[in-house]
Amino acid sequence: MSESILRKIQKLFDLASDVDDEEAKTAILRARDLMAKHNISEDQIKEGGSVENHAEAKVISRFVKETKRSDLLSKLCSVVSTQFRCGYYNSRTKNRNALFIYGFERDVDIAEATFHYAFASMEYCSKRYRKKIKILNRHLSTTDANYKVKSYMLGYIEGLENALQNQKEALIQEGYELAVITPVKVKEFREANLVVGRAMNCNYQDDAARNEGYQEGKKFTENIAID
Repeated sequence: MSESILRKIQKLFDLASDVDDEEAKTAILRARDLMAKHNISEDQIKEGGSVENHAEAKVISRFVKETKRSDLLSKLCSVVSTQFRCGYYNSRTKNRNALFIYGFERDVDIAEATFHYAFASMEYCSKRYRKKIKILNRHLSTTDANYKVKSYMLGYIEGLENALQNQKEALIQEGYELAVITPVKVKEFREANLVVGRAMNCNYQDDAARNEGYQEGKKFTENIAID
């Protein structure tokens, strides 16, 4: 294993600690590519250990966020975790929804970082969109504005899913299929420990708002070519 690869990934994770910075997104996605292609775990980055043995690796479950907006955030968590060889589930109480990601630790590290960045990015873009529609229509009611924003957020998630899927397919075409497909042990964990929950209520059908969000979400993986 090249020491330069380990150092490069460590620098990418250091950069990604600032989720408000556009460079953080690029760092996360570049780190994903390098870790997939070189089969490098988070522990290796920190300690310079040996290559992870997937036959002995354990599936872990990690709490990532608590939210009142359960369905849209659950969908975002589901999309990101699926694209990064993981899965997700939620634990509901009366007023809160706790989101968890499960998988091999190195995959959960990347999925969690990407989820938090994607959430921050979606929040920023949706607030900007809300301001725009209020300027364009001063008489727009709060109810109608909220519906448009939720449609926008749904579109954003769909666009992000498209972008991440394209990145995954590019890795598969380069011969890294096993590095991006969800491991059997992770699927077995889901079957053994989780039950199917209720369907998510994400049927927001303001087409103009949804399409605008979709176009923004598709930009998520722009400019991530690895040097």
